[in-house]
Amino acid sequence: MPSVFRSFIWDPVLIIAQITTLQSIYYFSYGLLVYVVDSAWLGDSVTLSYIFNSHHLTTTHWYQIIPILTNSLLLSIAVWKIVQRAKLCIDFAATCHIIHLVVCTCYGGFPIDWLWWVGNLLSFAIMAILGEYLCMKTDLAPVAIHLTREN
Repeated sequence: MPSVFRSFIWDPVLIIAQITTLQSIYYFSYGLLVYVVDSAWLGDSVTLSYIFNSHHLTTTHWYQIIPILTNSLLLSIAVWKIVQRAKLCIDFAATCHIIHLVVCTCYGGFPIDWLWWVGNLLSFAIMAILGEYLCMKTDLAPVAIHLTREN
């Protein structure tokens, strides 16, 4: 009989639900962080172009990288809780950032600003590495075995 430990069943509905959930958390938390940095902290008005247009992330607006990097920390926790598999963390982090690249390209054109690429590549790396670390830490946690004697 084959082992069922860590058996993997192909479930496209689950995978699509996980991607949709992560993408929703990505944009909700990113939008909230952009609002906090721009509106509350700096007093600027916030529009969707701050999230989807790469031209707002330039050397004169370097502080826009703060929400991107903070969001990657939050998303690594989301990957840990939603995906729960260390070997899938990089896949979901890449999928999340590729979808963001496609949406940004559709909204404001292909991103050409180097700071946008640096910020998003750092975000991808943090999200993938920290998410994988958290998943591995959970996987390697000791399993409590309670032995009871039956008389």
